[in-house]
Amino acid sequence: YSVLYDGNGNVVLVYANLYTLSNYGTPDLYHSCILLSAFRPFEPNTAGYQLPYSGQGYIGMGIDAIWNRETVRVKLLDTLKKGQGYCFSFHYSLANYSSAAASHLGAVFSRDSFYVGTIPQDIDYDTRVFSDSVLCKDLDTVNWHIYEGHFLAKGGEEWLTLGWLHKTQHISFVFAPYPVGDTLDYFKAYYLIDALELIECPQYGVPDYEVIPPNVISPNGDGINDAFYIHPYLPHPSMIMIFNRWGFEVFRSDNYDQNWQGETQDGKLLAEGTYFYILKLPSGYVIKGMVSLFR
Repeated sequence: YSVLYDGNGNVVLVYANLYTLSNYGTPDLYHSCILLSAFRPFEPNTAGYQLPYSGQGYIGMGIDAIWNRETVRVKLLDTLKKGQGYCFSFHYSLANYSSAAASHLGAVFSRDSFYVGTIPQDIDYDTRVFSDSVLCKDLDTVNWHIYEGHFLAKGGEEWLTLGWLHKTQHISFVFAPYPVGDTLDYFKAYYLIDALELIECPQYGVPDYEVIPPNVISPNGDGINDAFYIHPYLPHPSMIMIFNRWGFEVFRSDNYDQNWQGETQDGKLLAEGTYFYILKLPSGYVIKGMVSLFR
């Protein structure tokens, strides 16, 4: 086994066939204005010739085929919203001196800044995105590529951790037939990362509090408020019950398609007036209110 120390000075015993998240090595921050080596003045980073995808700076991080790997963490500007869908993407390029390409590079989003070196197995947070296929499988070291994924936030996530965050046996490698440079003999697959982006994507989920039903419908065929249309990304399946003013149920749907136009369950037109609804979202959140029907 190998011996590592955590942030508190405690010894962590690491078995190569079990341990998957090492604190060995450090990821690298590059800037196109800084000359890193007088011996290789035409190489903008220690791993090869790639320039940034955008701007001036980018990062580099690697993994070998046993258990050594690097991670990068940053605190988000805002905490993530519960139930909100997010799209996450980054650009990547396989470094020139890599002798392999690897799968499962991705990110987890967490509420706390956990210490990676103390975790004996893979990080199993639900709010994570990763590539289950090998990135740059063709061993292309010339071009930038983009990885895109999406997830549903648990709520309160403040940290993004980027790296290889799965058990070693889950990660696949494609090895290069050519020899590698002397700078990356330790890390066999080394990637340059740039242009990370995290944006809200309501098509993958919206917070419960953003689901606000209308209070009026007027099904007269003019294309305005003709149906009880609640939200462009209403979660499915959402259940709705509609009652008249005497409390009798007039309409129900266990998977509401937002197409109620003031009719009963069997299609008969209802009279103008005020109706009451109970809307239950997949999360269990219940919304109650009233809607006025005008023809």
